[in-house]
Amino acid sequence: MAQFSQIATVYRITEPLADDGYEYIRQQFEIEVRIHRRCWVKDTRSPHYGKIGIVLYAGRSTSRVRVALDGQDTTLNFHPMDIGMDIPSSIPQAA
Repeated sequence: MAQFSQIATVYRITEPLADDGYEYIRQQFEIEVRIHRRCWVKDTRSPHYGKIGIVLYAGRSTSRVRVALDGQDTTLNFHPMDIGMDIPSSIPQAA
């Protein structure tokens, strides 16, 4: 452990990453997915329909959006078309 402590380095990120892994989604789906931005689940077939969460860092490259829903400890991956970045003032009930 002593050797590890001598070579370990910690970096604190103060700015958004240049490559946040969502560039593909922004280009292909024209959705402004950004880390730390609020979103909601708009897929009426999902058991999470209508829930609101925050976009997380998903890695270098992904075709899914990683979301931490409010009040849940786990993260979920959603297809870009299943989430909305503009949260409506009232969310309609699923059919």
